[in-house]
Amino acid sequence: MTDKDLPSRQHIARQAAEMLDLQAARLVAASTTDTRIGSTKKAKADSEYQTGHKQLKRLLQQLGVPNPIPYSTLGEWGGRWSKGDLSTWVHRREFVSTLVADTAATLTSIQGSGALVTASTTADPTWASLQDRIDGLARALEQARTDDDRQDVGRRAREILIDATSIIRDPDLVPDGDDEPKAADAKQWIGLYLKRYAAGSSHKELRVFVRATWDLAQRVTHSGVDHVEAYAAAQATVTVVRVLQLLESDSTERLE
Repeated sequence: MTDKDLPSRQHIARQAAEMLDLQAARLVAASTTDTRIGSTKKAKADSEYQTGHKQLKRLLQQLGVPNPIPYSTLGEWGGRWSKGDLSTWVHRREFVSTLVADTAATLTSIQGSGALVTASTTADPTWASLQDRIDGLARALEQARTDDDRQDVGRRAREILIDATSIIRDPDLVPDGDDEPKAADAKQWIGLYLKRYAAGSSHKELRVFVRATWDLAQRVTHSGVDHVEAYAAAQATVTVVRVLQLLESDSTERLE
């Protein structure tokens, strides 16, 4: 096998991201339908999960990325969510979404690190180049018919928010003494940006909306949702991008 035959880091990251999404969906399904399926189906689901766990671990090891899911079997996961602090399926779904969020963002960043640039002389996203991603999101939503299609809408929404973060990210936003968030940690960077440029009680609801948009995109990515939730994630993502554009424009004008 030659170097040309070896899968690229970006290709491995894409495979890992898809497997991470699948494993997260399996965790959610196991904790919401566990009491309604027979033992044979449970055994099959656990076998598929264990195989996926090994595949995900192998892919992440190739990238040097830690596996965020500590449960090697659905039984181990059942022992965790049945402790009592994850008493509803909503809590369990949010727990899984948070569990994999950082790794999902890291994999998205790796996938984009080797992307071919055709519309600009720089690999850094711009508001103009981000519009192409938004157009693609709209097409994906319009064509979504299955759970996988709707999860793709969530992935696209999440990637758009990460790209928007690349535009507004500034080390000066980080308070003295605090560690700088990871480059792909859109939720933290946008939070820092809003704390600087949309501070105060008058913007409280705006800050809550932006944080909720990231959480919704994560949920749509990792869970079986209907068209309404996929639509909400896509529309909210576009709104957040427009808000960030306006804030950046206003801040630039104040400096001039």
